Amino acid sequence: YLTGKPLINWMMALIYGGVVAIVCTLVEALSPWGTDNLTIPAAAVLVLHMLRN
Repeated sequence: YLTGKPLINWMMALIYGGVVAIVCTLVEALSPWGTDNLTIPAAAVLVLHMLRN
């Protein structure tokens, strides 16, 4: 394990991954044509930031 890094729980990693996948799927379905290259990474970062804090 890395010094100073938190222990990663595999169940929380699966839950976070599932939440990010669902949100990104919805964002991709609702985004106008051609803008998903910007909205998907932005949505993933936003969701991960919200889950972390």
